[in-house]
Amino acid sequence: MENHFDKLLTQHECTADTARMAKLRLRDRPERRLLLGLPRGMNQVDRRLVDMFRQLVAGEAPWPLLLHGAVGAGKSRAALCLADFADTAAYHSVDSLADFTMQRQPAEVAVEWERLAGKALVILDELAQRRTNELTYSVVKRMLDEREFHAGNIAIYITNLEPPALAEVFDDRIFSRLTAGTVFPLDGPDRRHSK
Repeated sequence: MENHFDKLLTQHECTADTARMAKLRLRDRPERRLLLGLPRGMNQVDRRLVDMFRQLVAGEAPWPLLLHGAVGAGKSRAALCLADFADTAAYHSVDSLADFTMQRQPAEVAVEWERLAGKALVILDELAQRRTNELTYSVVKRMLDEREFHAGNIAIYITNLEPPALAEVFDDRIFSRLTAGTVFPLDGPDRRHSK
């Protein structure tokens, strides 16, 4: 259950070496605020990833977190479980953020970027599902830059691609930013079909 995650967090003590890394602000108790219809629970997350979450939250591992792996392995659900614990969080897929940017007035787009900048944790899902165009490249780069310069890199980026393929889809700058923190493979059977 979520209590397992709480217990892991209370076992951690910050050292001088970890104090320099960004820490994620957490809520006293988890609350679902993003993608409410998607069932999830920290007890369903791979234990290795739960431990990695603990290290990231505590400042023992570097942000951002790049989650990669097969379709249906539970990457998005795992990220949302952490978002439920985060003080504040936001979620976008690359396509939804690109569509929002293209379809809204510039003032609305500016408000959304400001909202995202103020979140303790941001999740950007479905990186490089297809060949990138100028708009998706721009959205991804802006998100990476915003999180790097204003939020201690505290973000989770999710893709089905192996990390080296991201350099081919985007470029070396994007690849460098995506892989500068913690890269975690999450594989397994497609959970949508194993029910």
